[in-house]
Amino acid sequence: MIYPSISIVGDGNVAKVMGHHISKSDLKLVSICSRNSNKSNKLASLWNCKQEKIESISGDLVLVCVSDDNVIEVIEKIKKDRSIAYCSGSINLDDIDHKNCGVLYPLQTFSGSEQDLMKKFPLLIESKNENTKDLLFDIGKKLSEKVIYINSEERKHIHLSAIFINNFSNHMVHLGQDYGKKNNLPPDVFNDLIRETFNNLLSQSAFKAQTGPARRRDKKTIALHHDLLPDDLKKIYLTITSSIDKTYN
Repeated sequence: MIYPSISIVGDGNVAKVMGHHISKSDLKLVSICSRNSNKSNKLASLWNCKQEKIESISGDLVLVCVSDDNVIEVIEKIKKDRSIAYCSGSINLDDIDHKNCGVLYPLQTFSGSEQDLMKKFPLLIESKNENTKDLLFDIGKKLSEKVIYINSEERKHIHLSAIFINNFSNHMVHLGQDYGKKNNLPPDVFNDLIRETFNNLLSQSAFKAQTGPARRRDKKTIALHHDLLPDDLKKIYLTITSSIDKTYN
């Protein structure tokens, strides 16, 4: 099979991971486009491709790796004869006015340290036509062992579930670490707990893995914690405690 040449729009973590894997595969990455010329220049050198402006981007397939708020605006600037795939989890494909548009959505968190792990990421694809679907599936198989076709409605719910699983859980860890820091606790004292917490979730459901005073309805401990917490954390603590209590009791 002859694969299309690929251009990437964006310079954030998603663009960096996608560009890294495309450049290391037998796919042809020809250019990058970004509003930040310094960043795109560095990535172009790293990937051995050229910098281009969005209006004259040359790849047969343009991979749009920008924030959700900017996806539609960027796509509107790309020539109509190009095939396009965007990497957003929340934007409905029907909202895109481009006949050869599709979705190549990596279901993973991108904080900058995932470049050697992408083969394990699920890639969720969707398209406006069969030709684009086949194209994205074939390209996806070059990048990941798990390529799954879903529609926009399914992708929307997957994205929202992922917010709870990844973004919110990460924020909870941050709040715990920050509280520990403010109370002069050793910064690495929670490392084993964090590791065990998330390892457990790979072998059993979160419902079964839940522990703690809210799960046990330990009212004395909950009251003690409430007295210890500053006002900004009390509301969060009580909201999560109430949710756990309703789930099990």
